Amino acid sequence: MGQSGLTLAVEFTSRFRVKMPLCVHTITTKPWSLEEALEHYPSAGVEGISVWTDALNGRKSTSAGRHIREAGLEIVSLVRGGFFPAETE
Repeated sequence: MGQSGLTLAVEFTSRFRVKMPLCVHTITTKPWSLEEALEHYPSAGVEGISVWTDALNGRKSTSAGRHIREAGLEIVSLVRGGFFPAETE
């Protein structure tokens, strides 16, 4: 199986010595839970997170925000939806 998007992004920034903050969407590492993302992103050099609303299911947004900041991540955005390729009834 191929490498994850997170692994590829971290390898790219390391290999080419890119000096820019790295932000990852929670959808990039799905099926990780928000807690798993908070555990793995900082140790991989990720500094920011864009949280998709599905990652907040069953969580209070204020509590999730506090946990994200405590993990040392900057909250870059809240992504409210996904892709809508077809009409719905």
